Amino acid sequence: MATTLSPIHVLKVGLRDTTGAVVASAKIRFYQPGTTTTQTVYSDDAATTALSQPVTANAAGQADVYTLEAVRMVAKTSDEATTIYDGNVNLVRHDHVYVTSSGINSGNEQTLEATLSDATTSLGSAFKYKESSGATARNYIDWMGQLVVSVVDFNADTAGVTDATTAIQAASDRVEARGGGYVYFPKGTYRISSVLTIDTAGVSWIGAGRAISIIKNYSTTGNSLNVNLGSAVDSKLRISDLSFTCDTTSSGTAINATNGDRIVMERVSVALHRTGISVSGVSDAKLTECIVESTDDNSAAVGIALGARGRAIDCEIISGTTNGTGVNNASAADAKVVGSYISKFATGITIGGAGSAVSDTRIVDATTAVTASGAQASVKACRITGATTGITLSGAAAVAESNSITATTTGITQSGAGASTIANYISSATTGINMTAADTGADRNRLDTCTTGIATSNVANLRIVNNSFTGTTTNVSVNASVTTHWEAANDVMRETMPRVTKETNANGGAITFTPTTNTSVYVMEFSAATGVTIANTATTTLIDGQKLLLVLANTNGSGSATVAYGTQYLGGDTTALTNNQNVTQMFIWRSSTSKWISQHTSKVTVGNTGW
Repeated sequence: MATTLSPIHVLKVGLRDTTGAVVASAKIRFYQPGTTTTQTVYSDDAATTALSQPVTANAAGQADVYTLEAVRMVAKTSDEATTIYDGNVNLVRHDHVYVTSSGINSGNEQTLEATLSDATTSLGSAFKYKESSGATARNYIDWMGQLVVSVVDFNADTAGVTDATTAIQAASDRVEARGGGYVYFPKGTYRISSVLTIDTAGVSWIGAGRAISIIKNYSTTGNSLNVNLGSAVDSKLRISDLSFTCDTTSSGTAINATNGDRIVMERVSVALHRTGISVSGVSDAKLTECIVESTDDNSAAVGIALGARGRAIDCEIISGTTNGTGVNNASAADAKVVGSYISKFATGITIGGAGSAVSDTRIVDATTAVTASGAQASVKACRITGATTGITLSGAAAVAESNSITATTTGITQSGAGASTIANYISSATTGINMTAADTGADRNRLDTCTTGIATSNVANLRIVNNSFTGTTTNVSVNASVTTHWEAANDVMRETMPRVTKETNANGGAITFTPTTNTSVYVMEFSAATGVTIANTATTTLIDGQKLLLVLANTNGSGSATVAYGTQYLGGDTTALTNNQNVTQMFIWRSSTSKWISQHTSKVTVGNTGW
């Protein structure tokens, strides 16, 4: 009788002990199930070479052993002092389903596919599958090849008692051999002791529902599932309606995709792994309605790791302590987190890739809710509560817009050059917005019950425009060493009575004048002056937010003059005034730095009409 033997897959994967460690040089013996009667096993699938027993595994705990039927396998350590496995293996042959009957193929064993093919040949259309009266009759082989393969077909225990690693891998390998399709996990808990692998595109895993079909990892260090398809391969696969958890915790990753682009995961639940789902090595992964709970609370823990153009949509990532990172996009461009919920973690979300974004997401009780370190990264329409720092904009030209932030120390830190905060609501912070990089801007933000609303460091070209303040101790604190700063129309500004002072000088010499502190509009008209110096004002009677409007007019018609400002003035226009040119300069007084801050400059050329 022609036969084809099946490999013992647990030995193909490699033996491991209860801690997940490889058992090198293990000694293995084989018996008839339930007995101590030795069972012959072979080194090849044609049963040409019987193996002497005990069989010795290699350094990786692996051995090539083939059997026709189920056998009892007893594996011990290399010194045979400790038994690491004693149970039946190869309960179902994974490569084909075999039929043996006296009425078929002269009593010789053959595959079910071959049997169905023979029946189709003999019986013709009478032995074909027809879905309905309007459908086309098809061979049973073709029809059956399109059905899902259940892990129970390979004797996977749904009660979580017997190790199902080999059965699950066999079912996945069977779908792989078919050229792709679905591996189905019926309701139940499936115990695994070593990592499972999908290494062929088009092999998808589906369960009966999240928290209904559960893969439970008993290794404390190993991954649960590796997806490794080769570089730049379209995965053509999805993982859906499954849960991955651990017996205690694992320092490994629940689902680790090292390559295989465009992976789709839907309604996948993960718990008790140091990293929940890692797709950082692939492009265009899409994770929808996934849940990651209770990582192992290590500082290196990551809920979801995203790669280029990866998406985490409507996901929940929850930690028990403020360790690790909820969603980590280290450097890959254009990743997005949308409509998700992040709880605790040292960093709720890191978006380090250029153009990456977080939107419509809730972040709770993180030390730092969002770190936007990628160039032109954006954080929009998020609600952040219980954070020490709400948002850190460390990427160049990063943007935080329309967020609601409750932070104990800092609402938003703008440390990336050109970063902007726009229309955010920030409350209960020591500092609402901290501007520490050049060319940053704060526009239309509301600062509520902050010790300092907006604070600036000694950096150039800051813009603070149209912000409002409620219950703040200090609305705007400008660093005393700032050299260029522009501020406009913040509602803290206090109007003084409009008093106008006008001076005229026509002697052609240098002019130095000092605006008086009770004047809101100061007009200076001069003719062919060689230079104009605006001296520092007295400070004793100035009020924070007080305005000063300077109007300088060169009425000569032929000469030009330079303008110099005292050290009190930030952002004064020092370019020369040419023939018949006027400059209008609006300043606001800031008591925190004892400086006049430029708000507005306008320069025009007019006819020589004077004032």
